[in-house]
Amino acid sequence: YNHAASNRKEPAEKKPPATQINTTGWVFKLTHWGLSDAWLSLKDTRYEKARTYAIDLRNIQLSAVNWHVHDFYFGGDSLSAAIEQFDFSEQSGFALSNLVGQLHASSKNISLKEMELITPHSYLSDRLEVNFKSFKDFEEFDSKVKMDVSLVDGRLQLKDLAYFLPKLNDGALKDYLLQDIKVSGKIKGKLSSLRGDELKIAFGQYSYFQGKVKLRGLPNLESTFVDLKVDRLVTDATDIKQWLRDVKLPN
Repeated sequence: YNHAASNRKEPAEKKPPATQINTTGWVFKLTHWGLSDAWLSLKDTRYEKARTYAIDLRNIQLSAVNWHVHDFYFGGDSLSAAIEQFDFSEQSGFALSNLVGQLHASSKNISLKEMELITPHSYLSDRLEVNFKSFKDFEEFDSKVKMDVSLVDGRLQLKDLAYFLPKLNDGALKDYLLQDIKVSGKIKGKLSSLRGDELKIAFGQYSYFQGKVKLRGLPNLESTFVDLKVDRLVTDATDIKQWLRDVKLPN
């Protein structure tokens, strides 16, 4: 009789992290994966009322989905693919004309490199990355998800942004949702505490800004604190009257 052996505990089986994407240990690879004119519905039944005027991650309804990727890999805590085509229409009215890029995702990070994102109103290119502790953080996106974005010669219409930040529809910018903004630069941080470096922004007919920006308080624009470091600023009375309609200019 071996007393030491009889009291020895077997090592506990290691459990995968609760946030891990794939907990089974298998690996899934596809040379090419395509969908044409498909329909996708993702609904969290714990929530009865879902908004339809903006993207609601608890109730996503995609139609006319076209999805073509190659070198698809899904194993362990990693998913990657080269996206050749991705377009759809969402029930909120948001439409993606096309998305291409090198996708990588894990339980704490999603990145898209060599990106080209096109909607009927906007064009964004270069790189997009978001970091988070768990997917549950997306329920409090403003304060918990960190962004790292690089844009080159982008064009953004605030209407597209409002589908993801619905407070813009009721805020101070609601009258400017159809305005085009040209932007290049690097944007980092959480939405509630955002920093822009090497920014080049053109808007209106004549206005141009180059420099750095720090924003605290988004998406509540009325209470947002703005800190600017201006390297160059050009504007004129026409644009000021259009964007700042309550400002009275001298004759």
